[in-house]
Amino acid sequence: MVSLRRAAPLALKDPITLVVALSNDRSASGTLYLDNGELFNHNKGEFLYKPFYFKKEHGQSFTMSSSEVFADALEKVGVSLEKSSAGDSYRAHVVKAKAAHQDAENSVTNAQTKIKESNSNLSKDWGPEWEYKKLDCL
Repeated sequence: MVSLRRAAPLALKDPITLVVALSNDRSASGTLYLDNGELFNHNKGEFLYKPFYFKKEHGQSFTMSSSEVFADALEKVGVSLEKSSAGDSYRAHVVKAKAAHQDAENSVTNAQTKIKESNSNLSKDWGPEWEYKKLDCL
């Protein structure tokens, strides 16, 4: 398996790695990696790795490798989706993990992405709709 992070300290208390590549035909592909951010149980299969592909207004994903035991544990740790105050979008929220960047939304420079519809269990197949907005860059 290819290493998803360049350094182990980057993963401490930051268990989610999302890699997205946009194409000129308004589609996107990428991977979502999730573990508990503290233990080395990824060697035992306790992680979630989901490749995905999105086209405009439609999404598909499938589970490449994950452990059902770990998937059940995600709910106990507190992985959930928070609904926005307007009620039209969600964002992933990990209760027991502190992100390396406290405000990731401010670090986005050229695109803004929101999940519009999604199931709360990330270990199951899902297909949210994504909204892309081009932001002006300096």
